[in-house]
Amino acid sequence: MKTPCVKVLILLVILGALIPLYAQDSLHVSRIGCMSLGWDFMGKTCARGDYAYIATGYTGLRILDMSNPSNPIELGYYNTPESATSVCLQGSYAYVADWWGDLRVIDVSNPSHPSELTWVEAGNTICDVACDDNYVYSLDRYGGLKVIDTSNPNQPEIIGHYQALTYNYRDLTLQGDYIYVLNGSLGLAIVDISNPYHPSEMSVFYNTLGYDSYVLGDYAYIADGDLHIINISDPTNPFEVICYPVSQNARSVSVIGSYAYIGTNLDFLIMDVSNPANPTVIMTLPLAGIGKITLTPDYGLLSGGKLYVINTTTPSFPYLIAQYSTDMGCRCLTVSGNYAYISSVYSAPVAHPMARIRIVDISSPHNLTELGSCYTLHEIPDMKVSDGYAYVANGGEGLRIVDVRDPTNPMEVACYNPLGHEYEHAHGLDVVGDYTYVVVLPYPHLYNVNTSNPLNPVVEGAFELYHFASDVVVKDEYAYVAADVFYIIDVEDPFDPIRIAGIDVHGTLTEIAVSDEYVIGGNYVFALFEHVENPEGGFYVIDVSDPEDPEVVSECMTPNYSTDIDERGLAYNSGYLFIADAYEGLQIYDVTDPANPVVAGYYDIQGDAKDVKVVGNRVYLLDRFFLHLLDFDLISSVENNPVSHVPTEFGITSVYHNPFNPVTSLIYSVPTAGNMSMVVYDILGREVETLFNGYRPAGIYRHNFNGSHLSSGIYFVKMSIGDVQSVKKVVLLK
Repeated sequence: MKTPCVKVLILLVILGALIPLYAQDSLHVSRIGCMSLGWDFMGKTCARGDYAYIATGYTGLRILDMSNPSNPIELGYYNTPESATSVCLQGSYAYVADWWGDLRVIDVSNPSHPSELTWVEAGNTICDVACDDNYVYSLDRYGGLKVIDTSNPNQPEIIGHYQALTYNYRDLTLQGDYIYVLNGSLGLAIVDISNPYHPSEMSVFYNTLGYDSYVLGDYAYIADGDLHIINISDPTNPFEVICYPVSQNARSVSVIGSYAYIGTNLDFLIMDVSNPANPTVIMTLPLAGIGKITLTPDYGLLSGGKLYVINTTTPSFPYLIAQYSTDMGCRCLTVSGNYAYISSVYSAPVAHPMARIRIVDISSPHNLTELGSCYTLHEIPDMKVSDGYAYVANGGEGLRIVDVRDPTNPMEVACYNPLGHEYEHAHGLDVVGDYTYVVVLPYPHLYNVNTSNPLNPVVEGAFELYHFASDVVVKDEYAYVAADVFYIIDVEDPFDPIRIAGIDVHGTLTEIAVSDEYVIGGNYVFALFEHVENPEGGFYVIDVSDPEDPEVVSECMTPNYSTDIDERGLAYNSGYLFIADAYEGLQIYDVTDPANPVVAGYYDIQGDAKDVKVVGNRVYLLDRFFLHLLDFDLISSVENNPVSHVPTEFGITSVYHNPFNPVTSLIYSVPTAGNMSMVVYDILGREVETLFNGYRPAGIYRHNFNGSHLSSGIYFVKMSIGDVQSVKKVVLLK
């Protein structure tokens, strides 16, 4: 007779086999437009003809026109699903190592509009890629080398594999019938690929644990802090010619002719290696932190904090001819009329990075166009636009006012620091009528600034907050301040603001939105919060219908588990709360019942969502490097034909990611209220964790399952409510 445990195991395995792995990255949200606003880090590059191809991490593949190397121009980009680390070219195709996102095959026959042809599952942590005329060689950080037949680019096929008894692969170089694989724990492996179906290790040079390598002729050059030059003329017996000490920590290397170019933490070195046993530094360029080097007979591309272009027509005497900089990340967003106003940090050609306000024409979602920008000296955590002027919380520069009536030529017209010294940082603001309300740090105050004349702002009143404050929203005669305490301040008399209420909250409030007349049963404030003791957060719903006696009516945790939650964004529209939830993308909650917020939609991005604004059913989501224009279909439904948001089926509707490491999000539906349990079992049917056990009203919910304490393998998530059960299979892959 079978035991109950065996019965459970059989049932779980059968159900798991019937339920496919499924990942959904959106719910009730679709993208209608997108605009690139900068690059992530710069990985490996390659160059051919008039074009350079650059792997830029979370911002994908970038293509530059290098026909005039002194003036590189970006032509097009393809945003790969994960993080582009390396790229190589074969015919009309770029093969992009996309870290978690496998190997992507990108058609670059039209450099202005690259498009993905297909992809191949070549590993989970692809760090480098190289190719010849017939094959692509993909290097996985933990899975070793894979040989891929690309004779049919539509159907690339893995045909060979090499992996030593270790991991931490970093770099590969292809030359003739050999591929040179650099391993940060092992050394330099020389692999014979003359038979691509059976790559075979010829030898390993163990005396280096390098960052970068390059092979030319009979020598391999390895940067591992110092420069190692290895004689590889006999692939079965490599030996070191010299280890040249580099005091500034050599991190990258490439060779052209008789000259080695070395990137270090402090300088860029040019070495004469015509005699490999006696290399000599002949020149130094003041370019620090060069991580990757690509050389052509005419120019070199050096990837660091920005992209440097050097002239290499005389290899012994290269010189800088261009710098290509992109913004280093966006922070906040506001929308007014046909324009989006975005703050970002700009990598200027000076030592101190600058911020800037960028104005984007959003009238045509499929053709977003940047019109103009205005520079400032400090970060911009908050910004509002009213009557042709942008009011900017500009950190240590205080309040800045920019005339944006001509979007192609925005001009600063006033700069005002309420306390008049650099230690006071403007962090949040709101604009209502003739007044701008500014919260400042680290000596927290709320300032009421009369900006009826934008050219001459004047402080009329101030209120000392006594707690860290990050945001303010003003509605009617009340200012609602997000701080360690939730403040309500009467600002009807701007000269004499008065605190009328405050609520001690668990955590720190970071951003505020105020409901409109759509919410029945009173006025509500929605406040994002972070917990100091652990990296998670959510939002409070606070009833402020009686401003003298505000009440928290609900608390809801959001999926985000990032430590950057103080930079999340919040918006409210038509009964829905929209949250830019860092690495969890856009989260949308139905708050028509303020005591019971439920998930109404979401949209996943591979970046770090920073801010969100909503106009009608149009959602503007800002992450570090992209502006996404999204359509939320439930607002249209509510306005035109109200529908029920109560689901009709019980169970987990989607798992994102799957496989996962170590956190995945489970979206599940509860059509009928009741006592519900959600339990995780392993492949042997053993209970390993209870995710939830309690009462659930009808609705759609999201739960983050963190498997950091579990081993890799197959698990089953079982939901039960009464006699109804549902099982979903998930795979933890570390």
